[in-house]
Parts: sequence; C-alpha cells; structure tokens
Amino acid sequence: MCSSDLNSLKAGIDHRRLYDLAALHGVRLCLYQCFSSAAWNDVPPDARHELEEFRRSHQARSLLFASELKRLAVLFVAGGIPFISFKGPALSFALYGDLAQREYNDLDILVSREHVDDAQRLLEDAGYRNRQGDRLFRRMFLSHQRQFRFDCEELATAVDLHWDLTSIGLPFPVTVDELLDSPQRLSLGNTVLSAPDDGELARLLAGHGTKEGWLYLKWLRDFAVLVDGKRDLDWTKIHYAAERQHAGDTVLVACGMAQEVLGIPPPGSLESPLRSSTRVRALVGELSRRLRRGEPASGRAGNLSDILLCQRKIDRILFMALMAIHPTASDHAALRLPEPLWPLYYVARPFRVGANLLAARRRHPRQEP
Repeated sequence: MCSSDLNSLKAGIDHRRLYDLAALHGVRLCLYQCFSSAAWNDVPPDARHELEEFRRSHQARSLLFASELKRLAVLFVAGGIPFISFKGPALSFALYGDLAQREYNDLDILVSREHVDDAQRLLEDAGYRNRQGDRLFRRMFLSHQRQFRFDCEELATAVDLHWDLTSIGLPFPVTVDELLDSPQRLSLGNTVLSAPDDGELARLLAGHGTKEGWLYLKWLRDFAVLVDGKRDLDWTKIHYAAERQHAGDTVLVACGMAQEVLGIPPPGSLESPLRSSTRVRALVGELSRRLRRGEPASGRAGNLSDILLCQRKIDRILFMALMAIHPTASDHAALRLPEPLWPLYYVARPFRVGANLLAARRRHPRQEP
C-alpha cells in the first residue's frame, strides 16, 4: 500500500462500502492483509472487528471443509471412483500454500461421466442430499449444466459434483480426460488428493473466469497469482493446448485481464498473440469496464455469459441451438407435465425460447436478444 493510499485512509473512506465490495468479490482476506500490514490503526474499530471476525470464522470453516474433503476423498478411493478436487481448499492450498487464503463456500469434485451415478450414490450415503429433484428429474432438466449440487445439513457443507467444466455444447481449454489422466498429488495431512497440475490449472482458471465473464476479483486474483508465481511454465504450450480445444482465447483474455485490472504483466511468450488478437483486446476492454462498474458480464446475452468461451462462430451457433432444444428446470416450472409426457418438452422448448426472445425484443427494441 503506497503513501497516497494511506493518506486516503486517513482522510476517510466509506469502510462499509469497501467491506461490502470486498465481500461481493470474495477478497475480504486481501483487504484484511492490506489493512493489517500497512494501515490497521487508520481503520475504524467496527470495521477492524468485522474483518477480524470474518478471518477467524473463515479459518474455522476452512478446517471443516478440508476435513470433509479428506473424508470424501477416502470414500471415493474406496469406491473406486477417480476424481479431481479443484477450487475450494485444494485450490487455496495449491496456489497459496494455505487452506484459508481464499474465500470459498463449497467443495468441487470432478468425475468422469461414467462415474456420475456412482458418485451421486456415494454422496447420498455420506449424508448429502440434492434439493433439485430426484435423479430422473436432474437427468432430464439439469444435465446440460454438467454439475449437480449436494448439501449436508449436519455439517453445513456443500459439494458441487461436476462431470464436465462447462455447459453442453461449449468448448473449454482443458478436458476432463486430461485432468483425470495425469493429476498432481496434494497432501492434506495423511490424505493425498488428486488436483490439476500447474499447466492444467492455468487453463482451468482461464476457462472458468472467462465462462463467468470475470465477474469477481477473486477469480482474477487466483489467475494473476498463478501467472506471477509460475513464469517458468511453458505458457506457449499452455496456450496451444487450449487452442486445440478451440478455446485458446480464454488464456489470452485471462492474461489481458490480469494486466489491465491488477497490473500483472502477461508471460513474455503470450505478449504478441495478446496484442495481435482484436477479439481478445475487445473482450478485455469490455470485461474490465464491466468489472469496475459492477455490471453483469453477460450484458445483452442475458444469462448466457458462457458463450464468451466460443471463439469460433460455429461453436456459438451449436451452443445456441442446443440451448434452444434442451429442456431446463424453468420449462418444467412453466408447464408441469406428468413424467410420461416429459419428451414433449423437447417440442415445446424452442417455442418457449422464441416467445421469450420476442418478448425481450419488445421490451428493449434497440438491443439484440
């Protein structure tokens, strides 16, 4: 923190607003570290108390999540279900060497498609429940998301069970097979976890952040820490591997965002492709402006920010076509057909999508749907 920042603190800032923004972006721990190391006495007592209380509670929750992740890891290994742990305590430990150095509220576990049903049964036997409907309902209306959420009320923990890293029909810079075939080993106490290696993690973080429109600083911080701390990685190889999945732009966008927002220079080998891509530079400009203004990254596309993953027009067309025909939970909520008639949702879905787009045009005639 520079002297001008200290002067701003002494002159007075809206600490309530600052804390709320840090909470929104998942960087309260960063705010605590900045204040405690440079200007703690200039922070109002109630703001200091709130930050200290959050830090203590987060440390306790991190230990709980780590313990639960270890328990589930033992169960998955015993059940013969290969898995990858990413985000949550595994990512915090891999990136920061500390379970409590980043904010998270659940565990993320990735399995192959063939093990999804077994993994669901294992989580249910372990005390977790899915509140989104039974397995048949989830398979029909939620499978396009490629993830299901399970909650354990007794422990107040949650697991997002993934069998892919994005919605149906979208490219992604790293594949499930790559992650499962050659994982990095992380040791949490006496438990060994499978996690992405550094190159795969770079592609995963870049893809996830771009998919979500880089809406929150916590995701950008993670990628920036990786870039800044792992400049010896073969970033040309990382970009090329993402490009093979038709998602190379995600790595460039992530590097551009880290530079534009946080001042972290991109790896030297990616400076040229970053400068030469008109699409990437335009996305970085738009997404960084939206991040600073607190605007939804999806913009005119409603909740379809996932489409930012598509650098090829054919991928965008395929994704929109699949979303136009694949039934969702909102279709079931709008028209509750008995189970034997569920195939009719495939017929009704395109008409419902068309009606919604037409209504959006009428509400906002100058905007594209």
